[in-house]
Amino acid sequence: PEDSPKNADHRPREMGDTKALDLSGEWKLVQTDGDLDTFFKNLGYSWVVRKMAIMVMKGMFKTEKIQMTEDEFHCIETGAPMNKAFTQTYKLKIGGEKIEILEPSGKKVKVSAVWADNTKQKLKLVIEGEVPSVGYRFFEGDKMIVHAHCADKNGQLIGGDIRSVYERQGPKPEPQAPSSQAPAAPTQTAPPAPGKEETKVPK
Repeated sequence: PEDSPKNADHRPREMGDTKALDLSGEWKLVQTDGDLDTFFKNLGYSWVVRKMAIMVMKGMFKTEKIQMTEDEFHCIETGAPMNKAFTQTYKLKIGGEKIEILEPSGKKVKVSAVWADNTKQKLKLVIEGEVPSVGYRFFEGDKMIVHAHCADKNGQLIGGDIRSVYERQGPKPEPQAPSSQAPAAPTQTAPPAPGKEETKVPK
């Protein structure tokens, strides 16, 4: 019989049997690659600025501290191109409303999060700014991959990508239950303008 113990291990796994992606932990950026030139070209940067930006990106310092459940993505990120002091804290409801965050340049954008498909093994972030982008977060072995693509107003990819590789720092934390409290307002530290101190930018 199909339901006998002998055959049980050979039956296809149900979709619900697979645990959703959990990126919780502390991560450090160790590698950046992809078609960075086209990515920055789509952002409107000149050839000279693009070359400088690519050099900066490849040597950028950045860490992320993540708490994640099947319903929420909470991130504290530190570091940005040419600004190691940049910090930003935000919490996204997966499948929920957009929130406002800062790009490292200091520009405000809106971002939302959804699962890329029903397996819930890849988180999709949709960013609405002057040039929209779509990013995916997932595991590749024991490393966290953050893969960003330029997109048009309809969310279709238009070429250019940045693929960032993160390594875990320290042990993986114990899983946490979903929070019953309302999401806290995002807080950011904008990159300081020349000759000025850093300023806190509320939502």
